[in-house]
Amino acid sequence: MQPNELQRNKAHLMDRTPDKYSYELKRRLAEYEELISESKPSDGHQNRLLDLERYFDAVPKQFGPELAVRLQQIQLARLNGAK
Repeated sequence: MQPNELQRNKAHLMDRTPDKYSYELKRRLAEYEELISESKPSDGHQNRLLDLERYFDAVPKQFGPELAVRLQQIQLARLNGAK
């Protein structure tokens, strides 16, 4: 995602109702969790992971703490599984 696209994404998210936003965020979190759990992600999946991480970085700050904790849980689960 390009910086302007991120800004549009963020502005679009701010206009959504919390229910729609929650659905979209949950959908992307589930996709992120699925992709990050792959032992050998393809280049396309690596690129998608980067796109999702940029999306999460652009999430409005009011959702930040919960999102940050959930992302850390997903990443920790991946690290624990890699041992």
